[in-house]
Amino acid sequence: MVERIPWANLGRKDSAMALLAGPVPGALWLGFSQGGVAYFKDGKVRESYTRVDGLGEGIVTSLSLDSDGTLWAATEGGLSRVKNGRVATLTSQNGLPCDTVFWMMQDDAHSFWLYMSCGLVRIAGTEMDAWVTDPKRTIQSTVFDSSDGVRGRALTTGYTPLVTKTANGKLWFLPLDGVSVIDPRHLPVNKLPPPVHIEQVTADRKTYWSNLSGDASSSHPRLPPLVLDLTIDYTALSFVAPEKVRFRYKLEGQDPDWREVVNEREAQYSNLAPGNYRFRVAACNNSGVWNEAGAFLDFSIAPAYYQTTWFRVSCVAAFVALLWCIYRLRVRSIEQRSEQLALINSKLEAQIAVRKQAEEALRQAQADLTHASRVSSMGELTVSLAHEVKQPIAAAITNANTCLRWLAADSPNFEEACAATMRIVKDGTRAAEIIKRVRLLFKKSAPQWELVDVNEVIREMIVLLRGEATRHNIVIRTELAADLPQLMGDRVQLQQVLMNLMLNGIDAMKDVDGTRELAIRSERSETDQVLMSVSDTGVGLPTQQADQIFNAFFTTKPHGTGMGLSISRSIVESHGGRLWTTDNSPRGANFYFSLPIKIEAGE
Repeated sequence: MVERIPWANLGRKDSAMALLAGPVPGALWLGFSQGGVAYFKDGKVRESYTRVDGLGEGIVTSLSLDSDGTLWAATEGGLSRVKNGRVATLTSQNGLPCDTVFWMMQDDAHSFWLYMSCGLVRIAGTEMDAWVTDPKRTIQSTVFDSSDGVRGRALTTGYTPLVTKTANGKLWFLPLDGVSVIDPRHLPVNKLPPPVHIEQVTADRKTYWSNLSGDASSSHPRLPPLVLDLTIDYTALSFVAPEKVRFRYKLEGQDPDWREVVNEREAQYSNLAPGNYRFRVAACNNSGVWNEAGAFLDFSIAPAYYQTTWFRVSCVAAFVALLWCIYRLRVRSIEQRSEQLALINSKLEAQIAVRKQAEEALRQAQADLTHASRVSSMGELTVSLAHEVKQPIAAAITNANTCLRWLAADSPNFEEACAATMRIVKDGTRAAEIIKRVRLLFKKSAPQWELVDVNEVIREMIVLLRGEATRHNIVIRTELAADLPQLMGDRVQLQQVLMNLMLNGIDAMKDVDGTRELAIRSERSETDQVLMSVSDTGVGLPTQQADQIFNAFFTTKPHGTGMGLSISRSIVESHGGRLWTTDNSPRGANFYFSLPIKIEAGE
């Protein structure tokens, strides 16, 4: 029974054009009409190679297998070699006369014979081995064409082998019109290398040199400047097969390697630079015998004036001189600019010095004004301070009289006398503390920044102003938050702010009927600041003038200076804080000021 395996089972839509038994029983190599080869074994495709893997393009016309398992595939794109999963393809870029290969056969000398669209090609085994080692190498081959009796076309369809080798080593193959045979062991060899001649040199369609003597090596033609197109004509004499003479040439100084051509007898170059050149050319006959000596011609191209060394040196010298002039101009410009900057700096320094003096004078004037404001407040506090000082003095006198009576008794009571004496010391200390606080408050000195306890400052000012409040029947109420952090500021200036706000509150309640209460509060705000407020139940803020009360010289008092609130706001802002006011319900005013917290290091 015949088993049929459709092409679809092999994963192909096209049919196979070449068939070859594999290296093991039951294995096949298949070559397909649309390109690619496949290795079929045990009912499955085990290997497959296409153009993507490096196989030659187009139809696979023939397959052959070496004893070492190497597969050779003849394709329309060259001769492909497959070994151990690696594919390399020999093409016209590697020295073949054309690309289409119909079949390949090796003779007894291991030379490769390729039937191609351009004739029958012989490649020596050593050449092929060198190409296998380096697939980028260019090979040398011998071509047998129609002049040697080889037909230019072959039958490419069917599965019958189109070539075979008989026992005597001859190769038999099938062209279209019969059977052809060639004996690789008895090939005609032309051992005479062709003599090579360089005939003439043409530049821009004008002939500048012709080989009249026959020896080009003795001539040294010199071409004019600015040569655009250069043509060098050469030839080689061969009476056996002149159309098969091959050449290779090289222009030293221009070509990196030899250029090999077939049946061309001129070399063309464009836009050569001025200089000395040597043109070399070699040729081989129809049997591949090279005239290695070949011929050479030394020639030169004259430079244009702007290509000469003296012109380039002159340009470099001019450029250096230009750079020097630019450098000197730049240096001069920098020097002038430096002088201008120095003059501007001196003026700026003088202006800065004047401004610093003005700022210092302004600070001193502000300090003097602040001190003057504190001193002016002393007149308002005279009665209150006198009352505060009078109370501990009167108590001290009373305790002194009591002490004297205890000591003058028939039986002195020393224990009661000592107690009276201690009360005298306490009252004297209290009076001294009041005087000290007044002196510090009204002393003229530079600001001193230190850690300040806000609640302590509030208590100190209450001590100083309690008498003034009592004199006008005003109750002082405090709501002080515990554990407030200390602030970095000037104690005396903060005392002055509180004193101004408390005196304004007391003054606003002098002539009102009803409750007279001065409330002082301290707390820590949500924005991590200390917030203090002074609230009164007085006449309240002036109607339609509330936004002017912090302006300098604005006052609602008959004998006021209008500087207290202005100075208070400047002090608070210098501490990084803010001072503002609101109405107090049902009557009176609230004054708030906030200060940023400066926590002592280590807390």
